[in-house]
Amino acid sequence: MFRASLSRLGLLTLPLLLAVAPAAAIEPFVLVDNNGQVVGPILDMPNGDNGTARVPFRVGNQRITLVASTTNFSKRGLVYFESNNCVGQPYMDGTAGILTVAVSAEYVYVPDGPSRLMTMRSFYSSGDTCLRTLNHDPFRIARLVVDLKERFTPPFRVEASDEVIDLDAPVN
Repeated sequence: MFRASLSRLGLLTLPLLLAVAPAAAIEPFVLVDNNGQVVGPILDMPNGDNGTARVPFRVGNQRITLVASTTNFSKRGLVYFESNNCVGQPYMDGTAGILTVAVSAEYVYVPDGPSRLMTMRSFYSSGDTCLRTLNHDPFRIARLVVDLKERFTPPFRVEASDEVIDLDAPVN
């Protein structure tokens, strides 16, 4: 398995230096927000030199992976609404497993409650643009677990970590 390393200049678009990852998955670079708040250690850059980085993030005792660019977190999964304008209770695909996570540019959602047949009329697409739809499928309530915009302020940058972060360490 390979891990990406970045220069101390903190730019996500610098060429990568590839190295074989140690067995304990120790990461020396971290993603930091505009206020100096550490988002997490850089795991890799999944699409090469396109300016995104994968970062592990803890929600309670569960570790999920966020993908961040210099300006925001990348969207993953769709969030649906019964309204025409993406307002009201958010929902997720009702056929997805319980470990499914939906990430908008601002929020992290997990499925909650039983799946039920419902009609959705709008959803957030990439870039958090609200689009109309007409889907009559199984959906589950999307419960908000983290408001990313309250915790972190873009733009993001990469810095060398003052300490070595061991991703295999137990959660405190």
